[in-house]
Amino acid sequence: MAAAEVKAAIAIAGTIASTAMTVYSQQQQAKAAKATAGYNASLNRLDMEQNNRNRAIERTQDLKRYTIQQGKMQNENMPLDFMYADLESFEYQALVKDYAVAQANQSLEARARGGIYQGNVRAANLETASYATALGGASDAAMMGIDPETGKSRFLV
Repeated sequence: MAAAEVKAAIAIAGTIASTAMTVYSQQQQAKAAKATAGYNASLNRLDMEQNNRNRAIERTQDLKRYTIQQGKMQNENMPLDFMYADLESFEYQALVKDYAVAQANQSLEARARGGIYQGNVRAANLETASYATALGGASDAAMMGIDPETGKSRFLV
């Protein structure tokens, strides 16, 4: 082999190795994008569970306070109309709090789903880029094997 052919062979091997590493790293980035999106979604869902637990605790504490307040009102001979109005207010406030937690959870779920979608899109883009890189690298390697003066392969006799 002539010196030019050796140099071309080395350049081709280097291009193939470089292309392979770039493709591999893009594929790994795609996997990482999906994994990160899934992890972030799981964090959002953990927040939703915590919201529900906190609301259950708050509901119990509210009921305890309401029961104590009703007992005081009975001891003070409060008219039943006032006590009933207080019950309606208590139930309304509980519904408002439940609605607020449901809204927060809905927002967290939307964020989780959006994050998963974005992670999948990013992964698909990276996978597509890796295919383009592979094709580009193969093309570069093939072009290095061609003698520019003759337009023929440096390796085929």
